[in-house]
Amino acid sequence: MDTRNNFFIFNDDCHRHCRHCCQSCWVKDDFYNQNDWNNECACHQNKEHCRPDPVCPKPKPPRPTPERVCDCKGIGIQAVLQNSEAPIIEAGENIKFDTILHRINHGITYDINVGEFMIKRPGDYRINWQIIIDGTHTKRFVNFGIKLNGKPYHVFPLPVTTGLLTSELILTTKNPNSVIALFNNTEDQVRLSRHTPNANLVITNM
Repeated sequence: MDTRNNFFIFNDDCHRHCRHCCQSCWVKDDFYNQNDWNNECACHQNKEHCRPDPVCPKPKPPRPTPERVCDCKGIGIQAVLQNSEAPIIEAGENIKFDTILHRINHGITYDINVGEFMIKRPGDYRINWQIIIDGTHTKRFVNFGIKLNGKPYHVFPLPVTTGLLTSELILTTKNPNSVIALFNNTEDQVRLSRHTPNANLVITNM
């Protein structure tokens, strides 16, 4: 605060932080005439009072909102085998889907080299799959199923060697990063149809 020609001139800091106590002596252009201010205006009497008032602190910036962690809802994947004409699936071999048609979030990953799906979080998942088969080498039936972490979880035998083989199941994983695969459990090689897509698999969480 400075005094020149009987005027009190307040700098910006003083003006901003002392405005609440100087309403009675407010004059245009931030000039305060010595005859206008009263004794109750402490800002005019004591320059030290023009420090930021702890009663009226500056507003704090808003805290950043943390990213919402995926709660395993809305997770799914659909894969098909469509770029191979009449592929042969050996006994015990996984079906290696070559195309991901749709993916919801990133809770399920797929390794195209081994035909394995990794479910990152435990939970209940619905699995639906279809295969079009076109004969075996020696067997008169086919048997495909789902493996969980390398072990058969659900197998589905049918006394046919041609036609559409389809199944649906509920799979429960209790550990993170569980690995599942659709595999040939026929104990013989199985030829798939020439019609594409040869196989389809859909995994969704419940």
